[in-house]
Amino acid sequence: MSSYNPIVTSLREGLNTKYTTQRSNHNFTSAATDSQIIASSAGQYINITDLVISTDEAGTVSVNESVGTTASTLIGPLYLAADGGMVSNYSRPLKTSEEGANVELTITDSAKVTVSTNYFYSDD
Repeated sequence: MSSYNPIVTSLREGLNTKYTTQRSNHNFTSAATDSQIIASSAGQYINITDLVISTDEAGTVSVNESVGTTASTLIGPLYLAADGGMVSNYSRPLKTSEEGANVELTITDSAKVTVSTNYFYSDD
């Protein structure tokens, strides 16, 4: 069975012509609270197209958005198994709810965590 999906492929090709996709990769070696993984851009929303999180030990991870001192959860909490993780490839991007928001990671255990994202900024 083929994994080709013409609708998703068409959406991704359309995104690639209108927006510049960017990538971030962060490694954490211990618990972290509200550690920025994607920086805000004034007047822009962050649209996450791919999210990969892996961990060496069992742990709890949340992906949050924040503007100033106000934070809200985008994904999580995720209860990850040792040597586990999660992969999400969004056919419709995961978008911050406010312009100018940062995307942050919270790790509540001492697990080593790597998070990789593909994303783009948009004004709508």
